[in-house]
Amino acid sequence: MYNPYFNAFSNYNSPYINPVSADRGFSQPYKQEITEVYGLQGAQTYQMPPNSSCMLLDASEPITYIKKTDGAGSASIIAYKLVPLQTDNNDLEKRIRKLEEIVNESYTSKSSEQPRESAQQNITN
Repeated sequence: MYNPYFNAFSNYNSPYINPVSADRGFSQPYKQEITEVYGLQGAQTYQMPPNSSCMLLDASEPITYIKKTDGAGSASIIAYKLVPLQTDNNDLEKRIRKLEEIVNESYTSKSSEQPRESAQQNITN
């Protein structure tokens, strides 16, 4: 049955509601943080909901813990030791030079072998 007073799209055409402000939620921005604990005991006591996982950084040692919980809320923890990445440009340059020498040696040895082979082929023919 048609009802002339019912408008299904009244929210979009209403002069009292701004459609731009109506679509915006008042949600908090996503907060990114690092969770720090003190030792394995701190990681064990860190509370988590079932079926979740997180990374916990040890504040006293260079260790990180991956803590996972199953459906029953039982937790398992795996510890990883953090080691700073050492990038030495001098070492990298030495390795590049060594590779260049190997490539150059293989190139010069191939180029010196080619004339001998062709000379041997000419002698046998």
